[in-house]
Amino acid sequence: MSSNPSASPISKRLEGKVALITGGASGIGECTARLFVQHGSKVLIADVQDDLGRALCQEYGSEEIISYVHCNVTVDSDVQNAVDTAVSRYGKLDIRFNNAGISGNTKSSILNSDNEDFMRVLNINVYGGFLGAKHAARVMIPAKKGCILFTASVASVLYGDLAHAYTASKNAIVGLAKNLSVDLGQHGIRVNSISPTAVATPMLTDALRMTKEAAEKFVASAANLKEAVLEPEDVAQAALYLASDDSKYVSGVNLVIDGGYNLTNPSLAMAMKSFILLFISTCLCRIKARGCRAYQELGCRIGTASTESGSMVIESMGIEKRKFEEFLSSSSAILKETLLEPEDFANAAIYLPSDESKYTSEINLVIDGGYSLTNPTLPLALRSLFY
Repeated sequence: MSSNPSASPISKRLEGKVALITGGASGIGECTARLFVQHGSKVLIADVQDDLGRALCQEYGSEEIISYVHCNVTVDSDVQNAVDTAVSRYGKLDIRFNNAGISGNTKSSILNSDNEDFMRVLNINVYGGFLGAKHAARVMIPAKKGCILFTASVASVLYGDLAHAYTASKNAIVGLAKNLSVDLGQHGIRVNSISPTAVATPMLTDALRMTKEAAEKFVASAANLKEAVLEPEDVAQAALYLASDDSKYVSGVNLVIDGGYNLTNPSLAMAMKSFILLFISTCLCRIKARGCRAYQELGCRIGTASTESGSMVIESMGIEKRKFEEFLSSSSAILKETLLEPEDFANAAIYLPSDESKYTSEINLVIDGGYSLTNPTLPLALRSLFY
C-alpha cells in the first residue's frame, strides 16, 4: 500500500447498502459478493451450495459483513425467507442480484432436446428470477428505491449452437427485466440485466473439462476482441456499476459483455478464403508442368482476383454465377434449401413503399436468412476440440 499521505482510498461505491446475491457461493456470484463487500455493502449469499457459501463467509469472520442462507430459487418459501433474512439481519434490501442459473443439456438440436431438461432450465433460470424479483419488490416498493439485477447471457442477442432451453431462458430473463423496469420504475426501482459471453466459471470449466486458464485461452481464441480475456471479475464490475448510484438513471438495459462477439459472423469470409485457396490449389496442379513463367502469370492473376469485389472474383475464377451462389448457400448460409437473388430485394422494395406496409416505419428489413443472428466461431472451436 502506498505511504503517500495524499493518496486517497478506493471510493466505496456501495457504502451503507445491503445486497442479496443468489448463486453467490461460486463463479460470477462469488466474485460479485467479494467486490460488493470491498465497496462497503452488506451481503447475504443465497445458494444451495452450503459448504462453499459458508466457507466464503467465514473468510470475513463476521456476519455483520457477509452471511449465508440456503435458498432454492425455485421454492417460493426459500426465496421469501432469503429476502426476509436480509431485512431482519441488515435492516433493509437495496440490491437484489438474481444470478443463480444452469446451462442444462448442451445438445442444440430440438430433436435431441429433453423435455424435462427444458422445463428444469426454465424453472431455475426464469421462474427463479421471477420469484427473486417479486419478493425483492415486496420490500423495495415501500422504500421507494432499489436495484434488481439479472444475469442473462450473450445467448440473449446471439443465436445458433446453444441449447434451446438455455437460449429461451436467457431471452426470457432479458424480457422480464425490461418489463419490470417499466412496472417498478414508478417506485424508484431500477431493473437491468447483464449478458456476458463465455466466462471461465466452474460451470464452464466443468463442461469443457479444462482448467480455468485453459478455458480462458480457448474462449479467447474465438473472441472478436483480442489482447483481453473476459473474467468473472469483469461481470462483477458491471454488476457493481449497475448496483451503484453511478448508474442512478440506468434502467431497462441489457448490458452485453462480449467484446463485440455478437456483432460479427465470419463464416462467409472463412468460406471465401477456403474457396479461393481451393481454386488456387486446383489451378497450380493444372499448370504444374507448364513451367515457372506460367506459374508467375497465374500468381498475378490470382492476387488481383482475391482483392477485388465478389463479381470480379467470380469472373476471374471463370465459374458460373449460379454455382457460386450454391457454394455460398452450402458453406456459410443459415437458411438452407433456398438462394438469395436480386429479385428478393426487389420484392422487398415493392412491399415497403406499398400500402401493404402502411404501418411499417423505421424498419431495417434484413434479408439474410438469419445469417446475422449467429457467430459460429466458438461452436466451431468446440467441435474441433471434441471431435
